[in-house]
Amino acid sequence: MINRSRLRRLIVISLVSYTVVLSLTVSLHGYLVNEYIEELIWESMLESEMAYIKRKIAQDPEYDWSGLDRFHWYDEHRDSSIPPQFQALPAGMHDEVRIDGSEFAILIEDGPEGRKILALDITDLENRELMIAFAIVASTVLLITVLTLLSFYSVDRLLRPLTRMADEISNLSPDGEGPKIPIGDKDAYV
Repeated sequence: MINRSRLRRLIVISLVSYTVVLSLTVSLHGYLVNEYIEELIWESMLESEMAYIKRKIAQDPEYDWSGLDRFHWYDEHRDSSIPPQFQALPAGMHDEVRIDGSEFAILIEDGPEGRKILALDITDLENRELMIAFAIVASTVLLITVLTLLSFYSVDRLLRPLTRMADEISNLSPDGEGPKIPIGDKDAYV
């Protein structure tokens, strides 16, 4: 009986382990793909917005960019209030830069006209993403729990006929005398 319970346990542990590894792999893959696509979207959006602002400034050097809502525009030659955290970053795209409790996606260009920085406040979006991540983790834990319980139940049902057969085999006499064990059909015996 100990061997049979070990077999059940081994099968259930294998199924649960497979489910956990598969869930973690799919979750990690989803997270990495999400982060990659998110960065591409921020970069595309910021490049487009930066080109727009630069065109407006070229048309009207006194263009007021302060009403850009979630965007923050900094021009090294026109604005001396560039946050030091932004100024310390190299040129290029930067995602999820934390400054004073807020998160930013930042595009920095260095050129002959000086450094230009466009920052997008993504704090709300990152908070929503975190809430979605918690929901995914909770649903994954729930799914693994349900699958574990189903595995216990299914493995027990699957092994029940084998357990009965093993019990019948253990009751056979070594000399081959005595009752036969039915296999499938009522007429087939071993």
